[in-house]
Amino acid sequence: MRVVLVNPPDELDQVLGVGTEFIQKYEPLGILFIAAVLIEAGHDVVVIDAHAENLKAADILERIEALIDQAGSHFTVVGFSTLTCNGAQVFDMGQQIKNRYPDVKVILGNIHASVFAKHYLLSGCCDVVVHGEGEYVVASLVERFADNQEYDDISGISLLTKDGEVKRNLPDGYIQDLGELPFPARDLVDQSLYGLSAISNQPFIPGKRQHVKTIVTSRGCPYRCAFCVVHANRKPRYDPPKKVVDELELLEKQYNATYAYIEDSLFLADRQRIFDICDLYHERGLTIRWGLRPMCVMWMLS
Repeated sequence: MRVVLVNPPDELDQVLGVGTEFIQKYEPLGILFIAAVLIEAGHDVVVIDAHAENLKAADILERIEALIDQAGSHFTVVGFSTLTCNGAQVFDMGQQIKNRYPDVKVILGNIHASVFAKHYLLSGCCDVVVHGEGEYVVASLVERFADNQEYDDISGISLLTKDGEVKRNLPDGYIQDLGELPFPARDLVDQSLYGLSAISNQPFIPGKRQHVKTIVTSRGCPYRCAFCVVHANRKPRYDPPKKVVDELELLEKQYNATYAYIEDSLFLADRQRIFDICDLYHERGLTIRWGLRPMCVMWMLS
């Protein structure tokens, strides 16, 4: 199957104005993790990062339609990462795709789609909404689509039943062993689009215009803050130290990265893991610098 994964455009320029200059362009790792799992399963994956490419909805639809016409509507799946800042555009694009290509399966994921799954499904702009961690849920869906099989028993999704009712299959997607995940499929996006701009909101990086990559080494959180969606029934899980350093080495040697920004919610929650990562980092003689969210540093120092 051909799977088109889209990081849609957002409306931050309307909210922030010139402040959008501070929004850096980082690789859409969530989509790239899903892409990596799909590639391992033998599927043809295309990633469209509208945020990095400065694409409008019309540009995305034109590109998607060309990909569908090339592969055939029966053999194409389109997935959108859906946040509040792009939810309305995803709604419109999904409806246009389903109206023109009814056989194309449209999948929505991420926080906004999960919260408003019923609205999206009843509107007819998608076939499935994925809840939680989507790598293996999406892979299972695509396998069923490829075999033209029913998929209403797959956990971690919402869908419309034959009676037109919205059905949610629990539990949500959850990966216990992060070590089994492949690295994000970074080669599917244009590497020249990413990095720090001349104006950066990361002053702790010495110098600007460094070759910057992002990395995620854990999921979940040990805390249960009422305002946060990160924990959402997800216990903290961590990549093994070796895998973390393997990826840092990959970023340095294959992608020529000089700095890695760690996007974990609480990278320092497991202190022994940090010590093990640092030991392996020095053993391999790596020079890539790395940093993380200041709140974590403050927590560590306290």
